[in-house]
Amino acid sequence: MKLIPLIGMLPKPSNFSLQLIVSILVILVPVTISILSSSSLKGAVNVELDVTMLRLNALLSHVMLLMLSFGLFYLPFHKMKFISFSLFDKWPSWTAVLIGILIIGFSIPLVAFLMKLNEAIQIGEFLKQEEGIRKQMLEVITDMKTPVDLVITLFLLAVVPAFSEEIMFRGIFQRLLHNVMNVHFAVIIAGFVFSAIHLQFEGFLPRWFLGIVLGYLFYYSQSIWLPILIHAIFNGHQIVVKYFFPDMYAQMEDASKEDIPFYLAAFASVVVASGLYFIAKSHKKTENE
Repeated sequence: MKLIPLIGMLPKPSNFSLQLIVSILVILVPVTISILSSSSLKGAVNVELDVTMLRLNALLSHVMLLMLSFGLFYLPFHKMKFISFSLFDKWPSWTAVLIGILIIGFSIPLVAFLMKLNEAIQIGEFLKQEEGIRKQMLEVITDMKTPVDLVITLFLLAVVPAFSEEIMFRGIFQRLLHNVMNVHFAVIIAGFVFSAIHLQFEGFLPRWFLGIVLGYLFYYSQSIWLPILIHAIFNGHQIVVKYFFPDMYAQMEDASKEDIPFYLAAFASVVVASGLYFIAKSHKKTENE
């Protein structure tokens, strides 16, 4: 795999405008879906929210995201193969999977560190209201009392988002951006939009960081399956801990509000960067064999 230099070559002019327009549409679709889904529940913030309604809302939002993502890709690029373009036809090595799990594990201290930095960002009343609505929705959905609730919650908050969001932001959006700019800028911008469309701005910086990590996992492994798997594991482990170990989950929540030592964040950064480098080198070695 050949790493792209900082200043990449622009595509042919005939393709540039079309790719840029589609990239903008890919941004607007999830933003619109996210705003509409939360706006539809604003009138219910003072009443008991129905868990079935929220589950259906979450499922339909991600189904629409998948359908529109494919539509935005297929209509202008119907001559391309969606599977190969999004790198669905390539499975990562088990070494890459294990290193990906290690990377996301060591990302947790960095997420906590960035969460504290995020607290310094002032947000307006509208964003505070959106944040409150989404927190209430999440609390209702993750109120699991039976094993069936656990399975449904894992499916809705771990499996489905991993597929829909990684296809949209890494498989399509990041790939389109990479066609018109350097890969590092493409990863950063795709991660930024990935964080922004969640409309949960108290966790904007940590989610942006995770989006960047997932973007590099996608690029260096050359497989969409790796970020899908790591995304699902990251979301799913929190749900599993909350269900089986509620006291531990509460302690984790409290610990995330405390200051993370800088040396711990620095060490975690080195591990994450080293893991990404190893995946990149491993993939390059495999290609050369």
